[in-house]
Parts: sequence; C-alpha cells; structure tokens
Amino acid sequence: MLKKLLLGTWVLLVLASIPQLSLAQTQEDIDLADAYYKNNEMEKAVALYDKIYAKKSDDIGIYTKYLAVLRSLKQYDKAEKAIKKQIKNRPQEPAFLFDLAQLYLQMGNGKKSDEQKQLLIKNLKNPDDEQIRKTAKLFLEYGLLDNAIEAYEKGNKIFNDENHYAYEIGTIYGKQGKIAELFTMMLKVLDQNPQQLQATKNVLQNYLTNDQAMLDLQTLLFKKIQHDPNDLTYPDLLIWSYLQRKDFESALEQVKALDRRFKEEGEKVMEVARLATEEKDYDAAANAYDYVISLGENAANYYVARNASLKVRRLKITQTDNYTESDLKALKKAYLSAIADFDKHHRRNEVIESDRDLAELEALYLHDVDTAILILKDLIDNNPLEIHALCKAKLNLGDYYLISGEPWEATLLYSQVDKALPGEELSELGKFKNAKWSYFFGDFEWAQAQMDVLKSSTSDVIANDALDLSIFLTENLGSGGDSIVNSNAMKQFAKADLLVFQNKITAALASYDSIGINYKENNLADNIAFAKANIFIEQKKYEEAVSLLDEIGLKWSDDILGDDALYTKAELFETKLNKKKEAMDLYSDLLVKFPGSTFAVDARKRFRALRGDKLSE
Repeated sequence: MLKKLLLGTWVLLVLASIPQLSLAQTQEDIDLADAYYKNNEMEKAVALYDKIYAKKSDDIGIYTKYLAVLRSLKQYDKAEKAIKKQIKNRPQEPAFLFDLAQLYLQMGNGKKSDEQKQLLIKNLKNPDDEQIRKTAKLFLEYGLLDNAIEAYEKGNKIFNDENHYAYEIGTIYGKQGKIAELFTMMLKVLDQNPQQLQATKNVLQNYLTNDQAMLDLQTLLFKKIQHDPNDLTYPDLLIWSYLQRKDFESALEQVKALDRRFKEEGEKVMEVARLATEEKDYDAAANAYDYVISLGENAANYYVARNASLKVRRLKITQTDNYTESDLKALKKAYLSAIADFDKHHRRNEVIESDRDLAELEALYLHDVDTAILILKDLIDNNPLEIHALCKAKLNLGDYYLISGEPWEATLLYSQVDKALPGEELSELGKFKNAKWSYFFGDFEWAQAQMDVLKSSTSDVIANDALDLSIFLTENLGSGGDSIVNSNAMKQFAKADLLVFQNKITAALASYDSIGINYKENNLADNIAFAKANIFIEQKKYEEAVSLLDEIGLKWSDDILGDDALYTKAELFETKLNKKKEAMDLYSDLLVKFPGSTFAVDARKRFRALRGDKLSE
C-alpha cells in the first residue's frame, strides 16, 4: 500500500513539473530566437519563431518580431496568415489592418494595400476619439498624410462637427506645404475655441516665412474682422502677425484703433512701443509713446509714456548714426519741458532719470560739459536721492569732471561710490572707473591691481573690461631693459585714450601717431591701429577703419587683438555698410580661427540671424 502511495506521489510531481519545464524551454527558445533576430540571422530565427508563435500568438512582442522576420525573408504567405490571425483576435485594433496594408505594399500589390487603408478608415464608425487618433497616427508615422487627413475628416463626420479635428488637419497641411489651407484650418480652430489662440500662434509662427504667407494670413484675418468686428481674437492675431515680421508701424495702427474703441488708455500701445524699442525701431516706438501722451495727463500711462518717449529719442541718437544737430536741440527742448512738468506734478523718479539723461545729452552730444555738470550738481545738492540714484548721478558727474579737465573731482566721486554700496555692481563700477582713472594718468601698477580684483566682478561687462585692460597692461609694459621705453610709450597711449574719452579726437590721433615717432621700439602698433580704427568708425570714415582692421588681420592676426579686429570688421559690415554676405563670412571666419574668443557666442548669434535662422531654436 505504501509503495502505491509513493508511486502516485512521484507521478504527480512529474506531471506538475512538466509545465514548468515547458515554460523554461519556451523562454530558452525565445531568448535564442531574439539573439538570432538581433544578429540579423533570420533563417535561424524563423524556425524558432514558427514554433514560439504557434504557442504565444497573443504576445504582441513575439508577433512584431515574427512579422519582421517573415517580411525580411519574404515569406509572405506566413506573414499574411499571422496578421489575419491578429485581426481575427483583435478586430478593434487598427494596427493589424495597417500591417496588412504594408505587407501588400511590400508584395507589390498597391491596390490591395489601398483597400486595407480604406478599410481602416471605413471601420471608424463610433465617436471614439482614441480610435480615430490612433488610426491617424498610424498613417502619420509612415508619412501617409492624405490618409491621415481622411481619418480625421471621417472623425469630423462621426462627431457631426466639421471643425472637430481642424487643429490636427491644419498641422498636416503645414507638413504638406499647403500653407493657405493651414491658415484656413487654424482659423477654424479659433472659430470653435478662442482659448486656442496661443496654440494657434505657436503653429502659425513656423510658416510666416515670407511676404506672401503673411499676406495670405492677413487677408483671411481682415475678412474675419469685417465679418465680426466685436470678436477681439482676430485683431489680436493680426497684430501678432505684424509683430512677427517686426512691422511695428502696422501693428501700432491696429493697436491704436482698438485702444480708441475700447478706451484702454494706451495699455497695449505701450507693449508695442516696448517691443519696437527692443528691436531698435525707435521711430515706431516714439510714435507709440506719442499716441499715449496725446491721451492727456489724466491717462494712466501718461507720465510713463512721456519719460519713455524721451528715452527712445535719446537711444536713437546714442545708438544710431541717424540724427542731425536739429534732432539734438529738439530733444533738449523736449527734456526741459518734460522735466518742468514732472517737477510740477511731483514725479520725482522721472525728474531724476530725465536730469541724468539731459546731462548726458549736453556732455556727450551737444559738447556742453559745463551745463551737464551744473545739472547734476543741482540734482545731487538740492534733492534727497535714494542711494542708488545718488551713486548713478555721482558716476555720471565724475565722468563729466574728467572730460572737463578736473580729474581730482572725478576720482573723489568715483571713490565715494566705490565705498557706498559694498559688493554691489554700482560700487564695482566706481572702483573700475577709479582704476581706469589711474591708467589714464600713468599709475599702471595700481590700475593693474584693481583690475585683477575686478576680474571676478558680478557684472560680466565690468569683469570683461577689467580682464582686457589687465591683459593689455601685462602684454605691453614688459620688463628688463625695455621696461622704461615701454612704460613711457604706454603713458603716451593712455594719454591718447584719455583724449578720446574727452572727445578731443584730433589731439588723440596726434598722440597715437606720436608714439611711433618718439618710441620706435614700442610694441603698441596693433593697439594704435585698433584705437584709430574705432575713432574712424565713430567719424563714419569706414574705408579708413577697414584698412586699419585689415592691417591688424594681416600683420598681427595671432596676437591678442586678432579676434577683436575681425569681429569689429564683421560688425561694421553688418550694421554700417549693409554688406550682409561679407559680414556672415567674417563671423564664420572668427568662429573657425578663434573658437575660444569672447566674441564667439555673439558672432554665432549674428551669423545665424543673418542666415535667417530662428534664434529660439
């Protein structure tokens, strides 16, 4: 009896272990088949997958690899049978019908392939968004854009809404290059859902690449606006379209019309003015601010606009060559009038800013430095100023004292600012100006020590300027027997730099030229050429400037000013001479010859902008 029980137990154990052994064997087959598949040994793989698929046809991973192997070996009958088995087991899954369509296409039977694709679309019967999107996605993944549109259009019919998938169809039109159709479809999106405005802008932005595309979109938008003047979605989009092309005047015309209609007191006009200022379209910005000013002093943005208008007009003068003596005088008159008005209405911040700006205009452009000094002395002495405003005014006043030939007054003010705000950028700027002051007057050792401290400034501008001057001093002072000659030559060079700062240009040029005469062994020739080139650019003597920059590139391209000269020439060609192609070539040369240059990042941006790239990419 015991033997029978033991025998029965043994049989049960054996029977129980058979499925586990079978599973282990199947997994070994799968691993081996996968290895053959990865190694592209399809003949070996197919024998194993035949056996595996017979047992595990419901495993999509196995099916996918098996189908790939069969298609690779052109075993079309087996492949068709495997796909149809999946279709039978999962009739709701569109991917298998698509697999069949692709198989027929590989077999050279385009007609049957198209029939399967149409069957995919025909099978869309219920308002099932997931199924419709899944079907369209299959077509999109294989570049079958027309079929994807058909799937979405069928979805529109199912949902009884011709615009249900307008956004998706529109983006496909964009991929097909059907820009007019894209615009029409994206406006249908907005008809249905104005909240999609930003998403619509994101799509349209990629296709407003030429004047014709812009004209097509704006024509559609004008029709929409005429049809429903009370809908603000389309005026918003129209204004946005102008801004994409930096057509600020046209954008401003539309914004002003909306502002008058809805009495917004210039709120959106101010935004257009800000964007125009950023893009250096100062005339458009001034026009915008003038409109806001015209609304009267009771308007919410009146004083802000009046102050900003002065700043824009000053920027046009300080950052472009496009101004006349009468422009300078007109701007001075506008400042005086505005300052009186600001003061009358107790607009202290505007008074302070305008006084500093007017002083700059007097000192640097109207060359009346004495008046500039009087303006700032009155501002500092007779007005309680917040510490940062006070420091800014003192730095400006120090500069004007230095220009007027009162260096000790200048260094006193720089020192006061240096000590006023420890660790802040304004104090670092005071320290830098004092160090530069020491350089101007030949105290190179102290200037170098200060520049070495400022190389770690929190301000990149100050840090870079300090580094440049520190390197210049190190490179050119020398040591040993030539140090006295070099030091004297450097003092003459620093004196010439001071004369440039004081706008005594004729004397500065003579001082630079005298260095080669008085100190024949000096090593400042490239620096002299570069300094004179910058003077000639300011004087609009562009041919003379290019000649000197070319000389640096020819004689001293491997020295420290090689990349400076190349970048300056490229910028000159781009911004002054309107030689965009030549500028691109020069920026490209800089990136190749001086990949580690501090100008490399900016040169790459300018190159891409000239090439027409979207800089946000």
